Amino acid sequence: MFIVAGTYNWSARLVAFRRDMCAHCRRETLSLATRTLDFFHVFWIPMLPLGRWTRWRCADCGNDPSQTTAVRRPFRLLLWFLVALMVLAFLTVAEVDSEYTIPVWMGRTLAGVVVALVGWWAVRPTGSEDYERRRANIQPYNESACPLCGAQLVRTSTETTCSGCAAEHRPLDRKTDELVPYS
Repeated sequence: MFIVAGTYNWSARLVAFRRDMCAHCRRETLSLATRTLDFFHVFWIPMLPLGRWTRWRCADCGNDPSQTTAVRRPFRLLLWFLVALMVLAFLTVAEVDSEYTIPVWMGRTLAGVVVALVGWWAVRPTGSEDYERRRANIQPYNESACPLCGAQLVRTSTETTCSGCAAEHRPLDRKTDELVPYS
């Protein structure tokens, strides 16, 4: 029997904005926080409320700004290992006839270069240090108009909110922001 299940995100509302460094776009951009009411559903019938959630999204690409798109190092090392095994199999299977000596040795040399390049790619840093350094230097949003609706921003000693859409400016936390429940 085929069962259709998943989650609904109802009543999405923009509640906050900030300047952020998007790990997907690799540039400084505006991030928007959307608050939703989530439900678990079976056959499109809401069954279980999962609560209110706040999700940050990049205004340019729509992805989570703190989620990286790089391949993690264990997977890169696994790929290097698989490539090295294939090249080793190629090197041991191919016999050298007198007619094909030069092409076989050229192929073996090229295979060694490929293993070396994939190995370099597997062990090199992913650039997260540069991302963290650039993210630490981001200045808060200081304009007087709301980037969402264009209305005037009202600044108090503790917070900044929009007079039109009631969105608030949340300065960038120096920790990574992930999917967080709202209470």
